[in-house]
Amino acid sequence: MILARYISIGLFYPVLKKLGYGIDIKQYILLSFSALRGSHGLILALAIGHSQENFSEKTRDLIVYYMGGISILSLTF
Repeated sequence: MILARYISIGLFYPVLKKLGYGIDIKQYILLSFSALRGSHGLILALAIGHSQENFSEKTRDLIVYYMGGISILSLTF
């Protein structure tokens, strides 16, 4: 997940460097590494877990389980 953030921000690095305040390489590394660590994904997974529509109970449980695991792993690494 961290590698995906580095790649996605790296694709826009030239544009970010030219626009606004501009960012240097130190800010790029900090921005890539210090993302929200899965909190938004966990919130969405919990919202799906509490919904009664469109998903079976097993699917809702799996979504919450896997997103919780990803959040925990991204916090520890």
